[in-house]
Amino acid sequence: MDALLKDRPLCPDLPEELRVLDPQFSTGGPVEIGNGGLGFGLEGSVDLSTGTMIAILTLLQERGVLPPRP
Repeated sequence: MDALLKDRPLCPDLPEELRVLDPQFSTGGPVEIGNGGLGFGLEGSVDLSTGTMIAILTLLQERGVLPPRP
């Protein structure tokens, strides 16, 4: 499994609306989940600046997840 992943690195594509987070992945690899299950763990960072948070909150308001601006 490790050899397969080294030849084909995984870089998840975020939906267009979430690309504002500008993810920077530093490491990743397979992770055992439960009894014989397989998942994939990632480590990295995202942009949590004020502008990014406002963009995410605005998106959530537009989608009706948060109430509209007063």
